[in-house]
Amino acid sequence: MARPKKYPEAVVGTFIVNRQGMMLLVKGPKWKGWNIPGGHIEYGESIFAAASREAYEEVGLNVKPIGIIEIAEGIFPKWFSKKKHFLFFDVLCSASGSKVRMDGREILEYKWVPLRQAYKDLGTNIAKEAVAYIIKSSRNPHGHKFIEVKKS
Repeated sequence: MARPKKYPEAVVGTFIVNRQGMMLLVKGPKWKGWNIPGGHIEYGESIFAAASREAYEEVGLNVKPIGIIEIAEGIFPKWFSKKKHFLFFDVLCSASGSKVRMDGREILEYKWVPLRQAYKDLGTNIAKEAVAYIIKSSRNPHGHKFIEVKKS
């Protein structure tokens, strides 16, 4: 009998920025070092809906997705606890509040930091690249240029 085929897992990362311009970083048991909230995109769920849901489930924040800032791939990343193949859809999100509620499973620690500190503290190059883009775009007088997401 043939083994079932395995496919990459589509996941969303939420780069959450509050009204003060601070970014939320989190720590949990699955990832090494500081990271951002996120998780799997459910079947039939849009990327933005997944970003909003994951932010609320993991850190208790209602966020507004602004745009996709990066699409990346991680094939058996050494900074994840299991051997997985991921397709990352990283979404910049704004949060009206800053009161974090940790779920106690996925998120065990958090901090709000300025963008440049987030770049230094993040544990993966993929996340660092996304923050570098956010920093660069925030200085762009024409604003952010995002990949448009349309529901068909």
